[in-house]
Amino acid sequence: MIKSLKQYLVSLEEATAEEMIAASKSALQTKVHNGIKVHVFPHSGARAHERRKDMESHHWDDMMHHVTKSLKDKPAGHYLTYSHKHKQGVVGEWMPHKNRIELMSVLPKGKSHANAGTSKILIETIEIL
Repeated sequence: MIKSLKQYLVSLEEATAEEMIAASKSALQTKVHNGIKVHVFPHSGARAHERRKDMESHHWDDMMHHVTKSLKDKPAGHYLTYSHKHKQGVVGEWMPHKNRIELMSVLPKGKSHANAGTSKILIETIEIL
C-alpha cells in the first residue's frame, strides 16, 4: 500500500495513459464525506469506471458516506468495505491521524473477498425487526 507522497507520485508515474483516462471519466472521484477525505487513486478510479459504469456519482457518494461513517471510529489499517445495497466492495487504507481514506481498489461487482491482513466491514446490513 502507498505510505508516502513519494510513493504516491511513483504510483502516478506507473499509471498507464489508459488508466489515467479511465479514472478521469469515472463517477468515483476524490471528495470529502462526513468530514473525511476519500482520496481516489488512478487505479481505483479506473477500476470503478471499467467495472461499474452503471453507478453514477450519487451512488458512489451514497456508498462513500456509509464507508466513512463505518470507518471513523476504527483504528488505522487496511479495510475492505462492502455495500449490500450497491453490491460493491472497495479496498482502502484508513488513516485516522490524517482524517483520510486512500481508496486503493474497486472490486468487481458482487465480490467481497479481502486479501490476508485486510479487515472486512459490511455496511448497510439488514436489520430484522
